[in-house]
Amino acid sequence: MELDGFEKVKVMMDKMLAELSKQQKDEYAKSEECKKGIDETEDLIKEGTYKKKDLDDKHKGIVSNIETVEQQIEDLKKDVAEMEVSLKKAGEDRKAENQVFQTSISDQRATVQYWKRPWLDSRSFMTWSKLRRTVRFPLLLQSHHPLVIPRVQVRVEL
Repeated sequence: MELDGFEKVKVMMDKMLAELSKQQKDEYAKSEECKKGIDETEDLIKEGTYKKKDLDDKHKGIVSNIETVEQQIEDLKKDVAEMEVSLKKAGEDRKAENQVFQTSISDQRATVQYWKRPWLDSRSFMTWSKLRRTVRFPLLLQSHHPLVIPRVQVRVEL
């Protein structure tokens, strides 16, 4: 019987060894599965880190572009304002030049009308003695204009 007891212990040990071997294989499989999961997670983290870095770089580039465009818009607004002021000044200058021109034309027409008067015509019946007086006529008012002749005072004596 002693053998039987020893055989029983031996069988129990074989069972326990088989069970421990199975547990060891299960733990090894679980360990490999965990290592594989950890490796996949680390790869995903690295990919996420690279993607985050790329997105941060793109974000910085876009923000820089936005700032550049905003600055360009501000510069263009300033240019438009300066052009509006310049346009207004040019309009005022043209208006003043037109006024000078209109005055010049008016003075020239008055001069022509003056010289067309019949008493200046040698064929008129008026005597030359009546012409003996000071005659004033406007030619042009502004002397800074290239076509301007200053006012002249003429004394006609015959």
